[in-house]
Order: sequence, then structure tokens, then C-alpha cells
Amino acid sequence: MDSKHRHELQTNDLSKLAERIVKPLDAHANQVLGVVCVVSIIAAGVIYWVRSTNAKQSAAWTEIAAHRSADDLKDVAENYEGTSAALWAKLQEGERRLSEGIPLMFSDRETAVKELGKAKAAFESLLSRQGAPVIVRERALFGLARCLESQSDGGKSLDDAISRYEAFAKEFPDSPQKELAQKRVTMLKNRDAQEFYAWFSKENPKPPPPSKPADGKLPSFDDELPELPKGLRPRTPPETETPASDKPAESTEEKPAAKEGSPAETKPASDEKEVKPADDSKPKDEARSSDDKPADAKPDKSNP
Repeated sequence: MDSKHRHELQTNDLSKLAERIVKPLDAHANQVLGVVCVVSIIAAGVIYWVRSTNAKQSAAWTEIAAHRSADDLKDVAENYEGTSAALWAKLQEGERRLSEGIPLMFSDRETAVKELGKAKAAFESLLSRQGAPVIVRERALFGLARCLESQSDGGKSLDDAISRYEAFAKEFPDSPQKELAQKRVTMLKNRDAQEFYAWFSKENPKPPPPSKPADGKLPSFDDELPELPKGLRPRTPPETETPASDKPAESTEEKPAAKEGSPAETKPASDEKEVKPADDSKPKDEARSSDDKPADAKPDKSNP
């Protein structure tokens, strides 16, 4: 069999295969086209969702980095709900309120209770989320235990804090906070700690009222301000020469007579007599008078 005959056989086989493929496609062309359209729409939707999610995540992280207060972080978590950045914003909100509320328990109990209550709600919302990152859940559980301990009255609320610390040590055995959680459990089970929290919960420290002056009278804006020290006084602008039209009229009152021994008043230049300059119009080589001759000049003997 020569090469030409072999080529014709291969061509016939390919044409038969093409007919087998094309005939079913022609019979189901509409169904095939519909499937292709559906797949294209799904792919376009997935691409759009991925891009929009990435843009939303980026915007959320930018706002988290720009905001510092707990209220701002709360707004970020609400505005970007459904993103991982929103979970971190909620976690930072709870930790911020916790760090601000604990010191206030010793100076402003009313404000501290409000802040710790908001922190507790933030941590509980994170623990109820399914699929939250492990590190977020770890920090939220430890923060919740600290909130319960800070507001404890030495009774059941203290037992709740102990159970949270124990759950934390059991769920996260490799956490760097595990040792601290175990120490808190041991300390809180002590009777002295229970008595302390029972006493401390009954205290109600308040911030001191604003200070007032000794006489009880607040300063008014109408009162004359005290004179500033010399170094703090504002500088007076330099005096500028006023134009002739703005100068005040000269006083017509008579000036007092000069006292004895005072220098005489100088007369204006207009009252002095005009002094004429010497006549220098004569030439300099003109003969001088005999009076102008020098004393050592000898008499001329040739002229008796």
C-alpha cells in the first residue's frame, strides 16, 4: 500500500468521526448552547463576587487601621458584616473596652460597668459565630473570662469566670495564655479572693467633682483679667508718623518762661542775618601786600 492510498483511508476515517460528533450536536444544539450560557453566567458571577469581596475586605482593613476608638471599631464591624475583617474589628472593640473598663472600676464605677458590659457582649457575639478563626475565638474566650472576673460579686458570677478560664485552658492547651488562666483559676477558688470580690462589688467609687474657686464663685467673662507678667505682655506696635492732615492743631497757649540757668532758646535760621561769602573773584597771582610777606624776607638793595 502506497502512501497516497494510506492518506485517503485516514481522511475517510476522520470524516466519519466528524459526522458522528456533529450529528448529535446538531440534534441538541439548543440544549448545548443553553448549558454554555449557564456556565458562562456562573463563572462571571463567581469572578464578580471574588473581586467585590476582596475590595470590601481591603476597605474594611483600611478603616480598622485608621480608627482607634471602640465606637469606631463597632461601626466598622457593622458596616462590613460577613467579612473576616469585621470579626477582627469586633474583637478589637471588645479588647479596647475591656482595657479601658478595668481601671475605671477603681475611679468611676458607673462608666466602668457600661464599658465592661459592652465588651462582654462583643466577646459573646464572636464566640457564637460559626467558622470564626481560631485565634479570634481564643482571644474572645479569654477576654470574656476577664470581663466576668472584673464584675464578679464573689458568688455565682465568680464561678462563671472560673468555668470560662477552665474552658479556655482545656480548649487551647498550646496557647501562651494557658498558664495564666490556670493561675487565675487557682487564685479565684481561694476564699480570700471570694471575700475581696464580695467587698469590692459593693463599693461605688465616683470621679471627683470639678474644682471651684475658694469663694465658690466661678469667674465671669466680664471680670477684669489680671495683668500679665512683663515677659508675657504683648508688644505694642511702633508709632508711625501721621500725615500732615491728621496732625493735631498747634496749641495757642503761651509757653512758660525759661528758668534761669537754662540754655537760651535758639532762634530760627530765618531770623539770623545773611552772611555773605568772601569775594574770591580776584586772581590768585595778584601781588600781595607787604603785610603778607614773610618775616624773614630780606630787603631789595638794588632799589634804595
